[in-house]
Amino acid sequence: MDAEAVKELETLRYMQSLYSQEYEAMIKNLSSFISAAGAMERSIEAVGGLEKMKGTDVLVSAEAGAYLSVNVAQTGKVLVYVGANYMVEKDVESAVAFLKTAYQKNARSIAELNKQRSALESEMIELDYRVAVLDNELSTQQ
Repeated sequence: MDAEAVKELETLRYMQSLYSQEYEAMIKNLSSFISAAGAMERSIEAVGGLEKMKGTDVLVSAEAGAYLSVNVAQTGKVLVYVGANYMVEKDVESAVAFLKTAYQKNARSIAELNKQRSALESEMIELDYRVAVLDNELSTQQ
């Protein structure tokens, strides 16, 4: 058995493991961005339709499965999370514009992650092929 080929096979299998871990992390990251995109879409819709809700009762999430029944009295201002644990009061139009910009940035991140995922998948296929060929060569030498 060729010791150099065995060492190469071990290296390739180690690389497979690393690529697999990187792929899993990338998929989790992508899932988070996609989830955030959905939340942003819902926020844009809710804030954009705030004026229509004036004077109506709505349920507001208080987290952990608890909801508050509240009456929408004021629809001119919205608190918007801008990052780093800061909320800023904005008028509805500015809030919607801010949320749309954040959504577009998130969409660009999703597109970039999908591009990287596709490239990594191609590399993993190539690596799998190299491992299979080398493994086959080594098994025929025995």
